Amino acid sequence: AISQQKRSVLHAGELLANITAKHRALEKQLRAEGMRLTEEYRATTTQFHELQEQYRGMKKAQRARYREVWALHEEEAMGLVRELHAADRIIHEQQLGLSWRPPPGLDEQAVAAAFGRA
Repeated sequence: AISQQKRSVLHAGELLANITAKHRALEKQLRAEGMRLTEEYRATTTQFHELQEQYRGMKKAQRARYREVWALHEEEAMGLVRELHAADRIIHEQQLGLSWRPPPGLDEQAVAAAFGRA
């Protein structure tokens, strides 16, 4: 009976040593995985912040380009209004012999208002 108990205790000790070794190995593996995931998270977060900065820069450049193109279109529209007025005045004064007045709603202020610059 005592030898049986000794074997049982010895077996339990071996099981305990086995389980403890497996626990240590698993704990080491999980710690390494945790470190890897933490580093991956830091790298991803850094990359995300860099992308945000790039996006802000691109957005700013796009706004500036939009305003530049808008100004060019506005300039072109104003030039066309001036040409139309000149042609209309010539037709009225030289061809029709009438006094000329700019048509209502088609003066430079109206065009500027249409472009949001009133």
